[in-house]
Amino acid sequence: MSVSQLLVKSYSTNIYLNHSTTLDYVSTNKPEYVQPVMQRGADFYYIEDMEDSVTAGSLTQEQADAILALKGPEDPTNRPIVQMMVGQQTVITE
Repeated sequence: MSVSQLLVKSYSTNIYLNHSTTLDYVSTNKPEYVQPVMQRGADFYYIEDMEDSVTAGSLTQEQADAILALKGPEDPTNRPIVQMMVGQQTVITE
């Protein structure tokens, strides 16, 4: 059976951003999606997203560590600092 990229994206969003499901749920109900969801986490999400997912309970620390180990040098790590002008002042947000 082929893996739907739409479901991979949906599971990833629900785990890494919304914290409305867990990787354990995916492992139990759709085991063929675990590796693609983990790889998507490594490819598109920041370290902070993994930490937030562990805090929220959508990932275990071991799962987060395994996902971070999949990151290559071209993958995002830390959320970039954003600078913007407000009036005549530069505001830096993280």
